[in-house]
Amino acid sequence: MTIIDEDSDVPTTAEIVIYSITCAVSLYCCYKALWVAKTRKHYESINVTLYLFVLCCFVLALESAMLACTEIIINNYDSGGSIATKILYVLNSLLAPCLVVISFEICYLVHKRRSVNFCGMVFDRGQRVRIIPSTWIRSFLLRHFMRLIAVLLFVINILVSFDLVEPLNSEAGKSGWIQWIQSPLPFTEKKHWFLSLLPVSILCLCDFYISSILWSYGTKSSMVVHASCFNSWFSLFFGTLALAASQFFDEGYYIIATDVGMLLFFYSIIILLKEVDKEMTVAQDFDDFLHQVENMGDKTKVENIQSENNSNTILSSESSNNKPTEVVKTKK
Repeated sequence: MTIIDEDSDVPTTAEIVIYSITCAVSLYCCYKALWVAKTRKHYESINVTLYLFVLCCFVLALESAMLACTEIIINNYDSGGSIATKILYVLNSLLAPCLVVISFEICYLVHKRRSVNFCGMVFDRGQRVRIIPSTWIRSFLLRHFMRLIAVLLFVINILVSFDLVEPLNSEAGKSGWIQWIQSPLPFTEKKHWFLSLLPVSILCLCDFYISSILWSYGTKSSMVVHASCFNSWFSLFFGTLALAASQFFDEGYYIIATDVGMLLFFYSIIILLKEVDKEMTVAQDFDDFLHQVENMGDKTKVENIQSENNSNTILSSESSNNKPTEVVKTKK
């Protein structure tokens, strides 16, 4: 959560440069995510998820641009700057919920495609098993559990961004966990500050679990064999680690650290998408190979060969019977 109000400090030249670089790289990530969503057919089932990733990259670029223009927003706060910040609050509230869904859906797609069970869900032939009533209920809840978490995170972000939690803390959105822990205030007086840190922290916890599952899949079940267990499937873990580390900075560095950590998290997802792209391509090629083998097997069955021989025999006999008889003329 990023706070821009009339009391915000004007960024220095170095901070403006960092925000500008973050904005440019976020737009590049936005382009890469949009290109993947439009050019890869095996992502058709999660196209909406990839478009959410495009939205997240755009929101981070917009946030960085507005942070770089903080002085302009403060000077025009009454004439339109407040409306711009409120729009940013709503869009920024979507980041953590969308990223929870995005990482889970990528993990779900990979495991469903290869029929590898994960997170309590059972797959068979590329489909989630939901025949038995008890299994169906459990599978349904596990399938949509991350979406429920995403809705909860969005509600928390909205409550914090629009100061609907009392008492208010000026440090909310401006400092991290270390300063919150060191604060002498009781929890009831700094719960607004606590809730501002909660959504990204829950995102990090969920993605530490998801990244470990993806790493296990890439090491043990991936069709693209890697020489070492330290492969690109582990990229999401490092992105999550960078995002988690950014939540421990003090006031003055927290906003920059959060934006940089979020940017590294985005880039780790792009690296993961490249690895998933390789996996989907190899899996599709292998399925095509199996279909060709199946077709060749049908053609070479003994029954088919015998039926073809019988049909050829019948055709040859019919042609011999229908052949016109030659009339031999004898000289008298």
